[in-house]
Amino acid sequence: MTAAVPTGRDREASSNIVPLLSLMLILLAFFILLNSLSEFEADKTQAVIESVNRAFNGKIESGDRTPAYSATLGALPEAEAKMREVGSLFEAIVPSARVKRIRRAKAVRVELPAASFFRPAGVRLRPGGEFLIQRLARLLARDPRGGPSYDLEVLLGVGAPPAGGAGPVTPDPRSLEVRRAALLAQRLVEEGLRPPMLSIGLLPRQPGTLRFVVRVRRDPATSGRRATGAE
Repeated sequence: MTAAVPTGRDREASSNIVPLLSLMLILLAFFILLNSLSEFEADKTQAVIESVNRAFNGKIESGDRTPAYSATLGALPEAEAKMREVGSLFEAIVPSARVKRIRRAKAVRVELPAASFFRPAGVRLRPGGEFLIQRLARLLARDPRGGPSYDLEVLLGVGAPPAGGAGPVTPDPRSLEVRRAALLAQRLVEEGLRPPMLSIGLLPRQPGTLRFVVRVRRDPATSGRRATGAE
């Protein structure tokens, strides 16, 4: 039997196989790169979606999966989780908020424009501010099952004190910032935040700024019991 003699078309097809295979390998590498990048972006997107869901659908996690609180100087995983939740809450509701976690002090500091929290030239809260106050108070409420407690400091920015003034400057109780501070204190206590956990003040030389600082409080009574081995 004689072998078939390859035609010109067959020879042309054979010569095109190598460039075609090279092109397919380049496309395969390109799609692998796109897939790896898409997985990274998907992780970031999922984190944002979970943050928004926790803030708006009432399903903020309480940190039940974290280890129990310890009064030692070591890391407090439950407190770390709580700080992340506080930061996520502000970021989800007030996109202009700047969140800074202070790991050494076991604290989180949030700064945002007062205009994003209050209605213009008044003491009434915006709808997002009302919701944030409710969620923040519940988030920082003492767990009846035990665990770390927290201090909340709220500071409202004011202008610079008068030049040449001697001693501390007494704020005007009729000023907008003082009235806003009183409203915040009232609303936080009404939502269940215990007064010993809360401090309200003014922030000189930073007009228009609203600052929230959440710190982990070491309970002296708990620390004493742990140190002496009492139950």
